[in-house]
Amino acid sequence: MKGVLRNLLWGILALPSIMVHAQEPANRYLFRVYEDNDAMNLFDPGSDKGYTNGTRLDFFWVPRKAPFLSPLFPKAGAGSVNTHGWSAMQMMITPDNILRRYPDPTDYPYSGGLFATRSLHSANPDRKISFQSELLLGVMGPPALAEDMQKLIHRIIAAQPPRGWDYQKSTDLLLNYQFAVSKQLANMPAGMELIGHAQVNAGTMQNGAYISTLFRWGKNMNHYFDGLIPQFSKDRQQADRWQFYITIQPGAELMITNALLDGGVFNDHPKQLQGTNPYGEPGPIPTRRKLLGRLDFGAVLSHGNFGVTYTQKSTTPIYSGLQPQGLGNVSVYIAW
Repeated sequence: MKGVLRNLLWGILALPSIMVHAQEPANRYLFRVYEDNDAMNLFDPGSDKGYTNGTRLDFFWVPRKAPFLSPLFPKAGAGSVNTHGWSAMQMMITPDNILRRYPDPTDYPYSGGLFATRSLHSANPDRKISFQSELLLGVMGPPALAEDMQKLIHRIIAAQPPRGWDYQKSTDLLLNYQFAVSKQLANMPAGMELIGHAQVNAGTMQNGAYISTLFRWGKNMNHYFDGLIPQFSKDRQQADRWQFYITIQPGAELMITNALLDGGVFNDHPKQLQGTNPYGEPGPIPTRRKLLGRLDFGAVLSHGNFGVTYTQKSTTPIYSGLQPQGLGNVSVYIAW
């Protein structure tokens, strides 16, 4: 009897700390605003060429009860932190000279895409491995509203309006699947991590593969395989709620097909003869390169539930005779 009373007393005394712990759970939700734009390119700011803008909104969450998922969304094993996501994104591609009424056939095309994605980020902190899977559904061409968005932005900033959108890539269906694996290669002293990454894409939007190595180094950063949300936020339970680190990610991409550059797979597209272009002007049709080099580098800063990142993205020339592609990305994160 005395033992029961003693245990009951200890339980009452511990109740406040248990309640505080219950009121301060780990962050389970994350909202991201993601903006790619060549105006933020460190090396060639303000140019409209190639992939010029991409706006994305994401909602991620770690469910308390695991929902049913198809085999398209594999988990990284027992003990994984499984972060689900819904996203919406608009992308636009334009040539370098947007003042031409008839676009230059030796330059990038006018093209736009609008799509939604369902994703799973499954990270295993024990095995130091993560799986990232994503299913995409959307549309390209005029229904993607890339023309309307670019003209609106140019009106707001009082820039010259683009004139060649009448010749954008045709309407077509975008349906794609992406799967990626990340694995820790080395956990070095002084807060350094080296992570290998491999990715494949298949569908009507893009077919190809990508391999890279991610280097992270910084102050008080959460481990990469603790899950997606801790990479950009700190829980209330953590004493130091600041996090800062830099990222460097060199890689190589095999781009077999890309509908936003090559045209969709369902609609008919007239074949272009060498030395001609679809607008009746002389000029060679540039060759799109399938093997590309990529280099991303940037920084992550977060405090508590708020985080912000900047990333400079660079790609070797996508078309023969054109310059390398570059743009900047700014993303804002709010966790709770």
